[in-house]
Amino acid sequence: MLPAGVAALGLAVACEDDPGLVVRQDIQVDELQQAAAARVDILWVVDNSQTMLDEQTLLAENFDRFISNLIFCQGTGFEEDRCDLETATCQRSGLPCQPPDYHVGVVSTDPRDEGRLRAIGVCAPDVGVPPANGRVRYCSDRPNACAPDPDDPESDPENGICDRVTAPLRFVTPATPRGGAAFSELVRVRLAAGAATGERGIQAASQAVGRGFRNEGGDPVPVPAPEENDGFLRDDASLFVIFVSDEEDGTFGPIPFHYRNLETVKGVGNEGLVSLSAIVGDPDLDGSNGDDFDGGCGDPEDAAGLFSGQPGTRYVQLSMYSRGVRALQACDGTRLTCPQGRSCIRPVPDLLGLCLPDTCERDGDCGRFSCGEGLCAQCAEGSCGLEAPAFVQVLEQAGVFSSICAEDYGAVLDQLGFDAAGLDRQFPLTRLPDCSEPIPCCDEGTTCDERAPLCVRVGGEVLPFEAGAWRYDPGRNAVFFPSDVVPPARASVVLSYRATETGRAVGCESLVQGG
Repeated sequence: MLPAGVAALGLAVACEDDPGLVVRQDIQVDELQQAAAARVDILWVVDNSQTMLDEQTLLAENFDRFISNLIFCQGTGFEEDRCDLETATCQRSGLPCQPPDYHVGVVSTDPRDEGRLRAIGVCAPDVGVPPANGRVRYCSDRPNACAPDPDDPESDPENGICDRVTAPLRFVTPATPRGGAAFSELVRVRLAAGAATGERGIQAASQAVGRGFRNEGGDPVPVPAPEENDGFLRDDASLFVIFVSDEEDGTFGPIPFHYRNLETVKGVGNEGLVSLSAIVGDPDLDGSNGDDFDGGCGDPEDAAGLFSGQPGTRYVQLSMYSRGVRALQACDGTRLTCPQGRSCIRPVPDLLGLCLPDTCERDGDCGRFSCGEGLCAQCAEGSCGLEAPAFVQVLEQAGVFSSICAEDYGAVLDQLGFDAAGLDRQFPLTRLPDCSEPIPCCDEGTTCDERAPLCVRVGGEVLPFEAGAWRYDPGRNAVFFPSDVVPPARASVVLSYRATETGRAVGCESLVQGG
């Protein structure tokens, strides 16, 4: 019996050797559906050391892209088609939409802040007085935060006082007026001289969600989340934590402990509801931290430049335990082991590895991720391998790690916005495909002469492989969508293909790379 939501259609075909003999070749039709809109609490853990001015500015300037991708209507045929949160209707196409229900808060990496959500106020004529003329402009403890600004349309000379007392805003929701502007103010965390104990982003995240500890007589005692954080974390929402730092984490304790501590925030068995990501300094590829040091930001030949961004190894490790386990089949050789037929390959010594097939015939057998003009993992003499630079690219593509050294965070925030929205990018096939003989491939309810080796329809419309709308992952036997073509919430995803019983995909090599 086929799984629910899956249908198999038989085609009668005459045998070439005997036209009178009719054999059956199955066309498998997998009828799937995109996930519903997310209910997600998003915690940004932002380094507030004095070297972070430029990075905080980049986050603030690009955050609208993060929010936009939470509420962007995909697959409607209209550019910049966003979901109206009040009417649940796409603004340009008029189609119904399901916007995610999000909370977005910010904490600093400074242990002196104890994981308290950062709070901002609004510019007003006086404390306790609503903003004049309906202008909503957010402010914080920055000097002259409410001074007139001719470049800000919400600036009003009557609103010269920053009211952070009457109703301080601690996290952004879909109902927050000018949510992007609110986050831009929240993320400009007060820059301060580093604490004597260093930056502790992992500790801050743990404290913010009620998983912190204090030492009493040598025993760790749980500490509840700060009162200021009440209402941010919801029992029925997933948790998405994003670390942003140009320094290494200084939290005491091994990373596996911190992952176990954070993965159970939603209760045992709900580890999939907790996701972590890191925008940090590039990993040190050879793990030497010595003469051949090539991590962080800056020119490796310039000793001073090394300190413009340290490798964020611990943050990347933690994120790999979270996102890598599901997206990449990450492994550490002890707690996370590889299934039979796969081995743990660790190109960067200080990070987790990836489970790659023990044997291969071509590069496509080793994984779907593209690096330059080829695939990241390579098949050489029947074995899969992965070089350190390509390994880092795989982590970037999977949303585990993004470089804080980048000059533009737009692409990073695009991807994180899609990830936070909780939409699936990978849709598994129920059987192995035979791509050697194309099948009819037309929009739902139409007939045509078009054919394709694997037909992908979203919302009833064909998405052509040649347009770069998807690619086939032989390792997981799945169709994978890039972030800018991800199917919208609850959209139908129909995968049609000729099935094979050979034990492996046939003739699908050209569909692996993507357009």
